[in-house]
Amino acid sequence: MKLGLSQSCYRWVFYRRLRRDLPAYAQSGERYPYFSSIPIAVEEKDAIPFLIERCREHELSYLYAETALLADPSNAGEMRRLAANAGVTFIGGANADWVATGADWIRQRAHYIAQMPIAVAAGATILCTTHANPAVHNHFSRNPPIDQQIDIMAANFREVARAAEQHGLVIAFENHQDYRCTEIARIIEAVCSPALRANFDTANSVAVIEDPVDAAASIGTYSIMAHLKDFRIQASTVLGEPRILWAPIGRGDLPLREALTVLRHKVADPNNLPLCLEVAPPPDNDPEVWVRDSLKHIRLELSDFLT
Repeated sequence: MKLGLSQSCYRWVFYRRLRRDLPAYAQSGERYPYFSSIPIAVEEKDAIPFLIERCREHELSYLYAETALLADPSNAGEMRRLAANAGVTFIGGANADWVATGADWIRQRAHYIAQMPIAVAAGATILCTTHANPAVHNHFSRNPPIDQQIDIMAANFREVARAAEQHGLVIAFENHQDYRCTEIARIIEAVCSPALRANFDTANSVAVIEDPVDAAASIGTYSIMAHLKDFRIQASTVLGEPRILWAPIGRGDLPLREALTVLRHKVADPNNLPLCLEVAPPPDNDPEVWVRDSLKHIRLELSDFLT
């Protein structure tokens, strides 16, 4: 497995709706941080160079970033050259409402396919993909029932998988706190295309009440990349509701070693599997501290998984 970086590690720095220097942040009620060891304000047009520099600084091989941050194929080509000079390979990112139907799906499909040449221009061969409407359609929603959702998603993915093949891309569908890995595996099996595989997130399965080790076992065979993430779990509270909290790698409660062990045995090429760090601290925390702490733990305690 080769370490990479997810843009989410620094999302408070350049997502305009979350940036701590803008009025919307103050109005959100979030606390201001006491300090920051990196700039707290990066314009979105400068996000990719910023992230490439973070990869170079931390000696990471991959950068997972949304194609929206690359803007267009011309700019993506420039960012590809910048990344190559830093020894970094892009993994593209895009989403769609995979349960959309009719005219809505036609619009969603067109927008999604339009992201493919941007990802290719950046040098990506993987297009990591999430579901864009999890608040409406997810494992727990019942309109339509989950089996019908899976059928709709399979039909939609079948269409975009053909386009991905033409662009030389493989779609990596992520368990994104919306569907169980067993359900994503069903979609991949139904589509039956080499252009549709999975991105396994080590933490997201707990949001849909799925054990991370079981999740790895069900989706590992199809995984071509992974997000390395940890959560702290407050299983019992006075309110009677559990809480799931972000944590630096190794400071949470998830069985990461066990999940990675299963993943290593299941994937086709474990030595070259992109393993992208994805820690997103609360906005009043310093993201660089979380990244450094997480990488230190990974390289000390999980080094046997790294190549």
